[in-house]
Amino acid sequence: MQNKLRGKDNQRVRNHTSDQDGAVLSTGSRENGHGQGDGHRPDSPKAAYSIPSGATSKAIPEFGHDPDLPVPPVQTAPVMNASAPAPGQVNIVVADQGWILERCAREIESRLSYITVQAQPDPRADLNYYVNYSAYRQSQPTLEVGFFTHIEERDKQATRRFFSVARKMDICVCMSPLYADRLKEAGVKKVRVITPGVDLDAYQPKVKIGVVGRTYPTGRKGEDLIARLIDEPGIEWHFTGSGWPAPATFYAPEEMPSFYNSVDYILVSSYYEGGPMTVLEALACGKPVIAPPVGFIPNYPHIEYRTGDVEDLRRVLREIVAQRRQLRQSVAHLTWDAWASAHDGLFRSALEPARPSRKPLKPSSPKVLMALHAPENLSKGGPSIRIGKTARHLRKLG
Repeated sequence: MQNKLRGKDNQRVRNHTSDQDGAVLSTGSRENGHGQGDGHRPDSPKAAYSIPSGATSKAIPEFGHDPDLPVPPVQTAPVMNASAPAPGQVNIVVADQGWILERCAREIESRLSYITVQAQPDPRADLNYYVNYSAYRQSQPTLEVGFFTHIEERDKQATRRFFSVARKMDICVCMSPLYADRLKEAGVKKVRVITPGVDLDAYQPKVKIGVVGRTYPTGRKGEDLIARLIDEPGIEWHFTGSGWPAPATFYAPEEMPSFYNSVDYILVSSYYEGGPMTVLEALACGKPVIAPPVGFIPNYPHIEYRTGDVEDLRRVLREIVAQRRQLRQSVAHLTWDAWASAHDGLFRSALEPARPSRKPLKPSSPKVLMALHAPENLSKGGPSIRIGKTARHLRKLG
Protein backbone atom coordinates (compact mmCIF):
# COMPACT_ATOMS: atom_id res chain seq x y z
CA MET A 1 0.00 0.00 0.00
CA GLN A 2 1.26 3.44 -0.84
CA ASN A 3 2.40 5.41 2.18
CA LYS A 4 0.74 8.74 2.81
CA LEU A 5 2.02 11.76 4.70
CA ARG A 6 0.35 11.51 8.08
CA GLY A 7 0.22 13.33 11.29
CA LYS A 8 -0.08 16.59 13.04
CA ASP A 9 2.67 19.12 13.77
CA ASN A 10 5.57 16.82 13.02
CA GLN A 11 4.02 15.58 9.74
CA ARG A 12 5.13 12.06 10.56
CA VAL A 13 4.97 9.33 7.98
CA ARG A 14 3.15 6.16 8.99
CA ASN A 15 3.63 2.89 7.22
CA HIS A 16 0.47 0.89 7.71
CA THR A 17 -0.68 -2.58 6.92
CA SER A 18 -3.82 -4.60 7.35
CA ASP A 19 -4.61 -8.19 6.76
CA GLN A 20 -7.04 -9.24 4.08
CA ASP A 21 -8.82 -12.01 5.93
CA GLY A 22 -12.51 -11.79 6.61
CA ALA A 23 -13.99 -10.91 9.94
CA VAL A 24 -17.34 -11.05 11.59
CA LEU A 25 -20.64 -11.14 9.87
CA SER A 26 -25.77 -8.70 9.43
CA THR A 27 -27.99 -6.03 10.16
CA GLY A 28 -29.12 -5.00 6.77
CA SER A 29 -30.17 -1.54 5.70
CA ARG A 30 -31.99 -0.04 2.81
CA GLU A 31 -29.81 2.52 1.10
CA ASN A 32 -30.35 5.21 -1.48
CA GLY A 33 -28.62 5.71 -4.78
CA HIS A 34 -25.63 7.41 -3.23
CA GLY A 35 -24.92 4.63 -0.79
CA GLN A 36 -26.45 6.40 2.19
CA GLY A 37 -28.44 4.13 4.46
CA ASP A 38 -32.00 5.27 5.02
CA GLY A 39 -32.88 2.67 7.62
CA HIS A 40 -35.88 0.43 7.78
CA ARG A 41 -38.49 2.98 6.72
CA PRO A 42 -37.77 3.81 3.08
CA ASP A 43 -40.53 6.39 2.75
CA SER A 44 -40.21 8.10 6.11
CA PRO A 45 -38.73 11.58 6.66
CA LYS A 46 -35.32 12.14 8.17
CA ALA A 47 -34.91 11.95 11.92
CA ALA A 48 -35.70 15.13 13.82
CA TYR A 49 -32.06 15.86 14.57
CA SER A 50 -28.80 15.89 12.63
CA ILE A 51 -25.12 16.19 13.44
CA PRO A 52 -23.97 19.80 13.11
CA SER A 53 -21.02 20.30 10.78
CA GLY A 54 -17.79 19.85 12.70
CA ALA A 55 -19.59 18.93 15.91
CA THR A 56 -18.38 16.19 18.17
CA SER A 57 -20.37 13.08 18.92
CA LYS A 58 -21.68 14.67 22.13
CA ALA A 59 -23.87 16.95 20.00
CA ILE A 60 -26.11 14.06 18.99
CA PRO A 61 -28.80 12.62 21.28
CA GLU A 62 -28.23 8.99 22.12
CA PHE A 63 -30.36 6.39 20.39
CA GLY A 64 -33.66 5.84 22.10
CA HIS A 65 -34.10 9.42 23.33
CA ASP A 66 -36.28 10.38 20.39
CA PRO A 67 -39.50 8.34 20.07
CA ASP A 68 -39.53 8.88 16.30
CA LEU A 69 -36.21 7.13 15.72
CA PRO A 70 -36.62 3.78 13.98
CA VAL A 71 -33.51 2.24 15.52
CA PRO A 72 -33.28 0.83 19.06
CA PRO A 73 -30.85 2.08 21.72
CA VAL A 74 -27.19 1.21 21.39
CA GLN A 75 -26.53 -2.14 23.01
CA THR A 76 -24.92 -1.63 26.40
CA ALA A 77 -21.41 -3.07 26.49
CA PRO A 78 -18.16 -2.52 28.37
CA VAL A 79 -15.31 -0.70 26.67
CA MET A 80 -13.09 -3.25 24.94
CA ASN A 81 -9.39 -3.54 25.69
CA ALA A 82 -9.70 -1.17 28.63
CA SER A 83 -6.15 -2.01 29.71
CA ALA A 84 -4.65 -1.73 26.22
CA PRO A 85 -3.29 1.63 25.13
CA ALA A 86 -5.28 3.38 22.42
CA PRO A 87 -3.66 2.90 19.01
CA GLY A 88 -4.47 6.51 18.12
CA GLN A 89 -7.49 8.73 17.58
CA VAL A 90 -10.10 7.36 15.17
CA ASN A 91 -12.89 9.59 13.90
CA ILE A 92 -15.93 7.97 12.30
CA VAL A 93 -17.62 10.18 9.71
CA VAL A 94 -21.26 9.19 9.32
CA ALA A 95 -23.11 9.80 6.08
CA ASP A 96 -26.59 9.61 7.58
CA GLN A 97 -27.94 10.28 11.04
CA GLY A 98 -30.65 8.51 12.99
CA TRP A 99 -30.62 5.32 10.92
CA ILE A 100 -28.62 2.15 10.57
CA LEU A 101 -25.33 3.75 9.46
CA GLU A 102 -25.17 5.85 12.62
CA ARG A 103 -26.14 2.80 14.65
CA CYS A 104 -23.15 0.97 13.20
CA ALA A 105 -20.87 3.85 14.18
CA ARG A 106 -22.32 4.22 17.67
CA GLU A 107 -21.92 0.54 18.45
CA ILE A 108 -18.19 0.91 17.79
CA GLU A 109 -17.97 4.17 19.73
CA SER A 110 -19.68 2.67 22.78
CA ARG A 111 -17.04 -0.07 23.02
CA LEU A 112 -13.79 1.61 21.96
CA SER A 113 -12.55 4.54 24.04
CA TYR A 114 -10.51 6.13 21.23
CA ILE A 115 -13.45 6.63 18.83
CA THR A 116 -15.34 9.82 18.05
CA VAL A 117 -18.34 10.14 15.74
CA GLN A 118 -18.96 13.27 13.68
CA ALA A 119 -20.53 14.45 10.45
CA GLN A 120 -17.21 15.79 9.21
CA PRO A 121 -13.68 14.34 8.96
CA ASP A 122 -11.16 15.41 11.59
CA PRO A 123 -7.74 16.32 10.13
CA ARG A 124 -6.23 16.08 13.64
CA ALA A 125 -7.23 12.43 14.02
CA ASP A 126 -4.92 9.58 13.12
CA LEU A 127 -7.60 7.84 11.04
CA ASN A 128 -10.90 8.91 9.50
CA TYR A 129 -13.43 6.14 8.86
CA TYR A 130 -16.22 6.99 6.40
CA VAL A 131 -19.45 5.15 7.25
CA ASN A 132 -20.35 4.81 4.54
CA TYR A 133 -18.13 5.83 1.64
CA SER A 134 -20.60 8.52 0.52
CA ALA A 135 -19.44 10.64 3.48
CA TYR A 136 -16.05 11.10 1.77
CA ARG A 137 -15.52 14.54 0.21
CA GLN A 138 -11.78 15.20 0.00
CA SER A 139 -8.55 13.64 1.14
CA GLN A 140 -7.37 14.25 4.71
CA PRO A 141 -3.81 14.16 6.12
CA THR A 142 -4.71 10.97 7.98
CA LEU A 143 -5.22 7.34 7.27
CA GLU A 144 -8.58 6.93 5.50
CA VAL A 145 -10.86 3.92 5.64
CA GLY A 146 -14.20 3.57 3.87
CA PHE A 147 -17.21 1.35 4.63
CA PHE A 148 -18.66 0.10 1.34
CA THR A 149 -22.24 -1.12 1.47
CA HIS A 150 -23.34 -1.79 -2.11
CA ILE A 151 -23.02 -0.65 -5.70
CA GLU A 152 -26.01 1.28 -6.97
CA GLU A 153 -26.30 -0.69 -10.20
CA ARG A 154 -28.98 1.53 -11.74
CA ASP A 155 -27.05 4.77 -11.21
CA LYS A 156 -23.88 4.98 -13.33
CA GLN A 157 -22.61 8.07 -11.53
CA ALA A 158 -23.04 6.43 -8.12
CA THR A 159 -21.33 3.29 -9.43
CA ARG A 160 -18.34 5.31 -10.60
CA ARG A 161 -18.17 7.04 -7.24
CA PHE A 162 -18.16 3.69 -5.44
CA PHE A 163 -14.97 2.62 -7.21
CA SER A 164 -13.43 6.10 -7.29
CA VAL A 165 -13.66 6.51 -3.52
CA ALA A 166 -12.43 2.96 -2.97
CA ARG A 167 -9.23 3.69 -4.88
CA LYS A 168 -8.57 6.69 -2.64
CA MET A 169 -8.92 4.72 0.59
CA ASP A 170 -6.04 3.14 2.47
CA ILE A 171 -8.38 0.30 3.48
CA CYS A 172 -11.86 -0.64 2.25
CA VAL A 173 -14.33 -2.41 4.54
CA CYS A 174 -17.27 -4.21 2.91
CA MET A 175 -20.31 -5.55 4.70
CA SER A 176 -20.59 -8.49 2.31
CA PRO A 177 -18.14 -10.68 0.38
CA LEU A 178 -20.07 -9.87 -2.81
CA TYR A 179 -18.82 -6.28 -2.97
CA ALA A 180 -15.43 -7.13 -1.52
CA ASP A 181 -14.94 -9.35 -4.56
CA ARG A 182 -16.11 -6.57 -6.88
CA LEU A 183 -13.53 -4.21 -5.41
CA LYS A 184 -10.75 -6.78 -5.69
CA GLU A 185 -11.71 -7.46 -9.31
CA ALA A 186 -11.35 -3.71 -9.93
CA GLY A 187 -7.79 -3.80 -8.60
CA VAL A 188 -8.40 -2.50 -5.07
CA LYS A 189 -5.89 -4.27 -2.82
CA LYS A 190 -6.69 -3.65 0.83
CA VAL A 191 -10.20 -5.00 1.33
CA ARG A 192 -11.77 -6.42 4.48
CA VAL A 193 -15.19 -7.92 5.14
CA ILE A 194 -16.79 -6.88 8.42
CA THR A 195 -20.56 -7.34 8.59
CA PRO A 196 -22.60 -5.38 11.14
CA GLY A 197 -24.06 -7.09 14.18
CA VAL A 198 -27.42 -7.73 15.74
CA ASP A 199 -28.54 -7.37 19.34
CA LEU A 200 -29.12 -11.01 20.24
CA ASP A 201 -30.64 -10.06 23.58
CA ALA A 202 -33.38 -8.10 21.87
CA TYR A 203 -33.94 -10.36 18.86
CA GLN A 204 -35.03 -13.70 20.24
CA PRO A 205 -36.92 -16.46 18.44
CA LYS A 206 -40.48 -16.90 19.64
CA VAL A 207 -42.98 -19.34 18.19
CA LYS A 208 -46.50 -17.94 18.35
CA ILE A 209 -49.04 -20.70 18.92
CA GLY A 210 -52.71 -19.82 18.46
CA VAL A 211 -55.54 -21.75 20.14
CA VAL A 212 -59.07 -21.01 18.96
CA GLY A 213 -62.49 -21.56 20.52
CA ARG A 214 -63.92 -22.23 23.95
CA THR A 215 -63.64 -25.15 26.32
CA TYR A 216 -66.43 -27.44 27.56
CA PRO A 217 -67.18 -29.06 30.93
CA THR A 218 -66.20 -32.43 29.49
CA GLY A 219 -62.64 -31.22 28.90
CA ARG A 220 -62.72 -32.57 25.37
CA LYS A 221 -60.83 -29.53 24.01
CA GLY A 222 -57.66 -30.72 25.73
CA GLU A 223 -57.05 -27.69 27.91
CA ASP A 224 -55.38 -29.98 30.43
CA LEU A 225 -52.68 -30.81 27.86
CA ILE A 226 -51.99 -27.13 27.24
CA ALA A 227 -51.81 -26.45 30.99
CA ARG A 228 -48.89 -28.89 31.20
CA LEU A 229 -47.13 -27.19 28.28
CA ILE A 230 -47.79 -23.54 29.05
CA ASP A 231 -44.25 -22.95 30.36
CA GLU A 232 -42.43 -24.51 27.42
CA PRO A 233 -39.54 -22.15 26.57
CA GLY A 234 -39.66 -20.42 23.21
CA ILE A 235 -43.49 -20.61 22.97
CA GLU A 236 -45.75 -17.56 23.01
CA TRP A 237 -49.36 -18.58 23.54
CA HIS A 238 -52.36 -16.72 22.07
CA PHE A 239 -55.88 -17.82 23.05
CA THR A 240 -59.31 -16.82 21.81
CA GLY A 241 -62.64 -17.58 23.45
CA SER A 242 -62.60 -18.74 27.07
CA GLY A 243 -61.66 -21.52 29.47
CA TRP A 244 -58.00 -21.89 28.58
CA PRO A 245 -55.19 -22.04 31.15
CA ALA A 246 -54.08 -18.48 30.30
CA PRO A 247 -55.94 -15.24 29.53
CA ALA A 248 -57.87 -15.28 26.27
CA THR A 249 -59.20 -12.55 23.96
CA PHE A 250 -62.60 -12.48 22.34
CA TYR A 251 -62.52 -11.69 18.63
CA ALA A 252 -65.54 -10.89 16.48
CA PRO A 253 -65.90 -13.14 13.42
CA GLU A 254 -64.60 -10.45 11.09
CA GLU A 255 -61.47 -10.11 13.26
CA MET A 256 -60.53 -13.79 13.17
CA PRO A 257 -58.66 -13.70 9.82
CA SER A 258 -56.29 -11.13 11.34
CA PHE A 259 -55.82 -13.37 14.37
CA TYR A 260 -54.92 -16.37 12.25
CA ASN A 261 -52.43 -14.33 10.26
CA SER A 262 -50.80 -12.98 13.44
CA VAL A 263 -49.63 -16.37 14.73
CA ASP A 264 -47.19 -18.97 13.41
CA TYR A 265 -49.19 -22.15 14.07
CA ILE A 266 -52.69 -23.12 15.10
CA LEU A 267 -52.90 -25.87 17.71
CA VAL A 268 -55.82 -28.25 18.05
CA SER A 269 -55.53 -29.97 21.43
CA SER A 270 -58.86 -31.79 21.34
CA TYR A 271 -59.44 -35.43 22.36
CA TYR A 272 -62.23 -35.74 19.78
CA GLU A 273 -63.91 -33.44 17.28
CA GLY A 274 -66.45 -33.37 14.50
CA GLY A 275 -64.19 -30.98 12.55
CA PRO A 276 -63.01 -28.68 13.87
CA MET A 277 -63.74 -25.60 11.77
CA THR A 278 -60.53 -24.06 13.12
CA VAL A 279 -58.53 -26.29 10.77
CA LEU A 280 -60.35 -25.02 7.66
CA GLU A 281 -59.99 -21.38 8.72
CA ALA A 282 -56.29 -21.72 9.55
CA LEU A 283 -55.46 -23.49 6.27
CA ALA A 284 -57.49 -20.88 4.35
CA CYS A 285 -55.04 -18.32 5.80
CA GLY A 286 -52.09 -20.50 4.88
CA LYS A 287 -51.23 -21.27 8.49
CA PRO A 288 -49.86 -24.69 9.50
CA VAL A 289 -51.93 -26.72 11.93
CA ILE A 290 -50.66 -28.90 14.79
CA ALA A 291 -53.31 -31.47 15.54
CA PRO A 292 -54.11 -35.10 16.45
CA PRO A 293 -55.89 -37.41 13.96
CA VAL A 294 -59.44 -36.56 15.09
CA GLY A 295 -62.55 -35.46 13.13
CA PHE A 296 -61.77 -34.61 9.52
CA ILE A 297 -58.18 -33.51 10.32
CA PRO A 298 -56.59 -36.59 8.64
CA ASN A 299 -58.02 -35.33 5.34
CA TYR A 300 -56.00 -32.10 5.45
CA PRO A 301 -52.34 -31.10 5.85
CA HIS A 302 -51.27 -30.99 9.48
CA ILE A 303 -48.39 -31.66 11.88
CA GLU A 304 -49.56 -34.70 13.78
CA TYR A 305 -49.11 -35.88 17.35
CA ARG A 306 -50.81 -38.75 19.12
CA THR A 307 -54.23 -37.90 20.49
CA GLY A 308 -54.11 -36.95 24.19
CA ASP A 309 -50.37 -37.60 24.42
CA VAL A 310 -48.85 -34.54 26.09
CA GLU A 311 -45.27 -35.75 25.66
CA ASP A 312 -45.73 -36.33 21.94
CA LEU A 313 -47.20 -32.83 21.62
CA ARG A 314 -44.25 -31.50 23.63
CA ARG A 315 -41.95 -33.20 21.13
CA VAL A 316 -43.64 -31.41 18.23
CA LEU A 317 -43.44 -28.03 19.95
CA ARG A 318 -39.78 -28.47 20.83
CA GLU A 319 -38.93 -29.48 17.28
CA ILE A 320 -40.56 -26.31 15.98
CA VAL A 321 -38.67 -24.17 18.49
CA ALA A 322 -35.43 -25.98 17.61
CA GLN A 323 -35.92 -25.10 13.94
CA ARG A 324 -36.15 -21.42 14.86
CA ARG A 325 -33.08 -21.63 17.05
CA GLN A 326 -31.14 -23.38 14.32
CA LEU A 327 -31.85 -20.46 12.00
CA ARG A 328 -30.69 -18.10 14.73
CA GLN A 329 -27.38 -19.93 14.97
CA SER A 330 -26.51 -18.78 11.46
CA VAL A 331 -26.09 -15.25 12.82
CA ALA A 332 -25.21 -16.00 16.46
CA HIS A 333 -21.63 -14.85 15.89
CA LEU A 334 -22.75 -11.53 14.44
CA THR A 335 -22.95 -9.53 17.63
CA TRP A 336 -22.23 -5.84 18.02
CA ASP A 337 -19.32 -6.89 20.23
CA ALA A 338 -17.88 -8.83 17.30
CA TRP A 339 -18.44 -5.88 14.96
CA ALA A 340 -16.56 -3.53 17.31
CA SER A 341 -13.84 -6.08 18.05
CA ALA A 342 -13.12 -6.60 14.34
CA HIS A 343 -12.78 -2.84 13.90
CA ASP A 344 -10.52 -2.61 16.93
CA GLY A 345 -8.20 -5.12 15.29
CA LEU A 346 -8.39 -3.30 11.97
CA PHE A 347 -7.61 0.10 13.50
CA ARG A 348 -4.71 -1.24 15.56
CA SER A 349 -3.25 -2.99 12.53
CA ALA A 350 -3.54 0.14 10.40
CA LEU A 351 -2.25 2.58 13.01
CA GLU A 352 0.67 0.54 14.26
CA PRO A 353 3.85 2.03 12.75
CA ALA A 354 5.75 -0.32 10.48
CA ARG A 355 8.67 -1.94 12.26
CA PRO A 356 11.16 -3.26 9.68
CA SER A 357 12.96 -6.36 10.86
CA ARG A 358 16.53 -5.78 12.01
CA LYS A 359 19.05 -8.37 10.87
CA PRO A 360 22.01 -8.91 13.21
CA LEU A 361 25.27 -7.44 11.89
CA LYS A 362 27.91 -9.94 10.94
CA PRO A 363 31.20 -9.43 12.82
CA SER A 364 33.85 -7.84 10.63
CA SER A 365 37.19 -6.04 11.04
CA PRO A 366 36.63 -2.32 10.62
CA LYS A 367 39.05 -0.30 8.57
CA VAL A 368 40.26 2.93 10.14
CA LEU A 369 42.14 5.66 8.31
CA MET A 370 44.48 7.65 10.56
CA ALA A 371 45.87 10.88 9.14
CA LEU A 372 48.24 13.60 10.30
CA HIS A 373 47.78 17.23 9.50
CA ALA A 374 51.15 17.03 7.66
CA PRO A 375 53.97 14.54 7.09
CA GLU A 376 56.15 14.32 10.21
CA ASN A 377 59.36 14.95 8.22
CA LEU A 378 57.99 18.28 7.08
CA SER A 379 56.36 19.58 10.26
CA LYS A 380 58.02 20.99 13.29
CA GLY A 381 58.03 19.23 16.64
CA GLY A 382 59.71 15.88 16.10
CA PRO A 383 58.24 12.44 15.28
CA SER A 384 54.84 11.52 16.79
CA ILE A 385 54.28 8.25 18.63
CA ARG A 386 50.53 8.76 19.09
CA ILE A 387 49.58 7.30 15.73
CA GLY A 388 51.33 4.03 16.35
CA LYS A 389 49.96 3.63 19.88
CA THR A 390 46.42 4.41 18.74
CA ALA A 391 46.63 1.88 15.92
CA ARG A 392 47.90 -0.88 18.23
CA HIS A 393 45.07 -0.15 20.71
CA LEU A 394 42.40 -0.33 17.99
CA ARG A 395 43.74 -3.70 16.75
CA LYS A 396 43.34 -5.11 20.27
CA LEU A 397 39.69 -3.97 20.27
CA GLY A 398 39.16 -5.83 17.00
